[in-house]
Amino acid sequence: MTKKSYFSLLILIIFSMACNLSTFQTQTAPTNSAVVLSTQVLATDLPQPTVAVIIPTKEPTANQEATEEPTTEPTEITPTVEPTQACPEYGVEEFDTASPCWPSTLAEMKSITALTNSPNEFAGINNGKLEFRHVVADEIYLYSFNTLNQYEEVILETTFVKIEPSSNQNGATLVCHVNESGWYEVRIESGGTFGVFQYDALKKSKGENPYVIKGQGGTSALKVGANIENTIRWACGEENLTLFINGKEIWTDEFNDMVSGGGVGLGLVSYSGKFPLHIAFERVEIIKP
Repeated sequence: MTKKSYFSLLILIIFSMACNLSTFQTQTAPTNSAVVLSTQVLATDLPQPTVAVIIPTKEPTANQEATEEPTTEPTEITPTVEPTQACPEYGVEEFDTASPCWPSTLAEMKSITALTNSPNEFAGINNGKLEFRHVVADEIYLYSFNTLNQYEEVILETTFVKIEPSSNQNGATLVCHVNESGWYEVRIESGGTFGVFQYDALKKSKGENPYVIKGQGGTSALKVGANIENTIRWACGEENLTLFINGKEIWTDEFNDMVSGGGVGLGLVSYSGKFPLHIAFERVEIIKP
């Protein structure tokens, strides 16, 4: 082979190799590109793994604690009842309604002897008066005691009427110095007589007659008749008692052994065999001496 032929053959081999290299690059480039594309698709289109998220119980923040209503224990419900009005130390009671100061039922009043079961026996507020009605022959010693205030000295004044049918020996009674030792009372009868008594609790405890007479008498100052008003004033000092009827002084006395101090009261007191009895107190006033 000549040099020229050898040279031509060398040129042909080089040219052939160059063509094969170009073809190889052209074929491998798309393959690499496809791999990259395939990777991109997997990265974006494949489903992401599901992550289980556990949410912890959230504690309230400081702000929430400040705004939330506090949980409190249930409180006892107090009935909406108006408190009992305090009884004035001095003043007038006209018995328009039941008074918290003056007991106005048989169950609330003080009775020295047993009361009858008669349905006609009555004590209470009626027609603007504190009324007492006794319909049997038994003795009666029934009191409405006002003991919410205590008095060393006091004046008790009341207006009472007799209601027909009623005996004139009806025993409308005013009381003072009501204490653990007893009390002092004056009984007025529409017939024109009166009696003053000390109730001695010690005598009662011994089974003796507790009523000790301190004075008695008659007077023309008392007005006789049904529904006629009589005003009685019972003045109780630390050592003396004084009775006024319709503005006139009727009786007075001093007692060195008087047990003074205590409450006041109104009532109906009468001996046996005197019935029916029917009286009413229209008003009562507690007066400072």
